[in-house]
Amino acid sequence: MNVMQQCDQIIAELHESKAQCQNNLELIKTKVKELAEEIKNISAPNRWEDLNDLRCTIQDKMYDLKKRALNSELDPFKVLEARQDITMWITKGESSVRMIELDISNNDAVRLKAWLSIDQNNLKTSQRFDRKPVEEALINSLFKEEQENLNNQLSKVEGAMNTNTHASRSIDNIKSSIKSSGLA
Repeated sequence: MNVMQQCDQIIAELHESKAQCQNNLELIKTKVKELAEEIKNISAPNRWEDLNDLRCTIQDKMYDLKKRALNSELDPFKVLEARQDITMWITKGESSVRMIELDISNNDAVRLKAWLSIDQNNLKTSQRFDRKPVEEALINSLFKEEQENLNNQLSKVEGAMNTNTHASRSIDNIKSSIKSSGLA
């Protein structure tokens, strides 16, 4: 074979090889488009609304429990006596925060109810206190098991909400990674 024939043969092989490569690449391109469509259709199930409904239901039950505690029928004379005792200590300059901490640790529903009956507008600014911990302690002293049960349920639901968010983000990140790699 002379040089011209060899050159023609090489060129023919190159054209044939180029055509095969183009056919293979077109097949791959078609498969990639199909995969891109499949990837687009993949999504994590989003149960946010269902979980949020559960959370709202639990929070409603917690609010009802709080109302029950605040409206609880404790012996009014004992509450009045405790309130007078508290007022006496406050007028002597005792720290209301320290006294509240003691009553919370003693889990004394009567004294906690007495604290909540005090009009804080009549107290010095330094003697005023945050009602929320006292309310929570009152709920705990009257309805400990119910409160623990609701807190556990709320923690479980909020954990599921985090799992839902992380799952959605993870799927979106993988899809974004595939897309940015140029594969899809």
